[in-house]
Amino acid sequence: MFYYLSIALQAYCVYHCYSNRNNHYWILAIIFLPFIGSLLYLFVDVIQKRDVEKVQEELLSVISPSQKVKDLEKQLRFSESFENRVKLADAYLDEKIYEKAIEHYDIALRDNFKDDFM
Repeated sequence: MFYYLSIALQAYCVYHCYSNRNNHYWILAIIFLPFIGSLLYLFVDVIQKRDVEKVQEELLSVISPSQKVKDLEKQLRFSESFENRVKLADAYLDEKIYEKAIEHYDIALRDNFKDDFM
């Protein structure tokens, strides 16, 4: 039973590594270190990447709540587009800065979409 579980785990890890175009040394580690290589790959490349990104975003929002707004302001200065302006207005709305949110929504609607009625 353990043998079949190990083979299935190896097959999944090799498929995941190949489909996500990860480094090929992982395939060698999975094949030549059957159970240990698969577990290492799952922990390092599959589970950890997803969880670390999620925890980083939440931690950053707790430490510096206005960081998202600052990043979106920089993005709007770099590329002034409808999408960037609406994202910034949404961020202001989340931060309860209603005056600036209304201002950015008005600018976004005034420029390109003044006569569009959905």
